[in-house]
Amino acid sequence: MALKDVAYRIHAHIVPWPGYEGEIVSMEAQFKRRARAGQCICQPCFGCREFPAYYSLIEQGDDLPAPFPLDVEIGHMLYDVFDLSRPGTGDDKPSISLFKPRIIGGVMDVPDYFSVEVMKHVKEVGDA
Repeated sequence: MALKDVAYRIHAHIVPWPGYEGEIVSMEAQFKRRARAGQCICQPCFGCREFPAYYSLIEQGDDLPAPFPLDVEIGHMLYDVFDLSRPGTGDDKPSISLFKPRIIGGVMDVPDYFSVEVMKHVKEVGDA
C-alpha cells in the first residue's frame, strides 16, 4: 500500500554528539541555507528510494494548512536501525528500536530516543 498526495510537516532540532555542542549555531545555519536551496547530500525517502520525500523549508510566519483531522493508533513502527545513544562507526551492527505512535488531531509526536516509549535492543551475554 502507498499513500497518494500526502504532506508531512516535520519539526526537528539538532542533538550534537559530545564535543560538538558549540557547533549548533553553525549547523543550524548550514541546514537552513541548504534547505532553502533544496540541497541535500542524498534525496530523503520514506523507507526506500522508490518513495522520495520532497521537501521545502517552512519559515517562521509562513501560512500552513491545518492538520488532517485524524485520530488513530498505528501499532509498532521502526524508530531507527542504529544505536543512537553513542556516535556510530562503519563497523556497527544494526540495533533496531521501535515505538508505538499515535496520531491525534492529525499530528504524530515522535518521542526522544531516550524515552521509555522507545523500545530498544537489549544486549545479551555474548553480544558484541
